[in-house]
Amino acid sequence: MKPVYADASDVPSLSAASLARARTTHTRHKQLLRAARRPHDAPPPRPGADECCGSSCKPCVVDLWREEVDVWRERWWGDKKGGPNLSATATAAAAAAAATCKVAVEGEQSKDKHDRMPGAFSLEW
Repeated sequence: MKPVYADASDVPSLSAASLARARTTHTRHKQLLRAARRPHDAPPPRPGADECCGSSCKPCVVDLWREEVDVWRERWWGDKKGGPNLSATATAAAAAAAATCKVAVEGEQSKDKHDRMPGAFSLEW
């Protein structure tokens, strides 16, 4: 399959004006270029369940992933809506992550580890 934009740097959302409007740093620009250079059958990998802390960070790692997917799609299909549907795999990944979040605690039933604030710990006396 041939990309719409032969060179990843030709993707319109990676133009200097577009990046200046978004106040994109040089490091983020390189990350987006790397995402755009991925093969058409290898989208940027979705962040793992343990990579998002759930604290509503700005930007969240999921938001950064979506930007990378948009740039990748724009290069290969010419718009941000083309290409494979990643939401089906994302939904399956989210269900698998939710299933692995169950941890067994001694003497108690299983608890969902998302009941606690990230980084929190409990002292057992």
